[in-house]
Amino acid sequence: MKSGIALTMGKIVKYGSYMIFALSTNSLVGCEGKLNVDDYQNYLHEHKDDLTKTFSQNGLAIMCSYKPAELVFLQQKMNFSDVQKGDSLSESIKNIYCSLDFSINGQEIENGFLQNEQLYTACLNYLTNYVYTDVSLCTAKDTLPAIASVYARQYGATKKSSVLVVFSKGKTDLSQGFDILYRGDKFGIATVRFPFTAEAINNIPQLHD
Repeated sequence: MKSGIALTMGKIVKYGSYMIFALSTNSLVGCEGKLNVDDYQNYLHEHKDDLTKTFSQNGLAIMCSYKPAELVFLQQKMNFSDVQKGDSLSESIKNIYCSLDFSINGQEIENGFLQNEQLYTACLNYLTNYVYTDVSLCTAKDTLPAIASVYARQYGATKKSSVLVVFSKGKTDLSQGFDILYRGDKFGIATVRFPFTAEAINNIPQLHD
């Protein structure tokens, strides 16, 4: 086992059944005052220091990125026929999204356990099914547990293990900023807090739908 990183699998009960799609990037025609998908993603990339936070310890790195629901919804709208063109963003967007990217010594986190088949399998099972049970979103007024997560293996293509995490928005107000908390005992670390400021959230431009 590398860098003293421990994987301990406690008893966890899976929450419900959710399906989240892997989404590709496509262009939309913009209108005045709003951005198309490509320009929107370029904005997010240019402001990644505000919308992405990183933790590192003993070779382990965890990157947390805020994913605006508008972008996730519109990409899904373009790619899946069951999302109707007349759907309203305000009515259809019910969730908050973030991604957690895990790596160890510059490679996917599961590869840190290749020498131990049991730990390797446990790590893949955790990434695939249970990451969301260790994630919460906190504002000044609310604490939201994640309701689902999805992991798609990259087999070395990205050098990181990326998990999309979903929260049910309800009436939660993100305009004052929020923190994403990851309980890291599965990898032998304390709870990690990823802060996202009100300014960073409120400066995200509108996306043309």
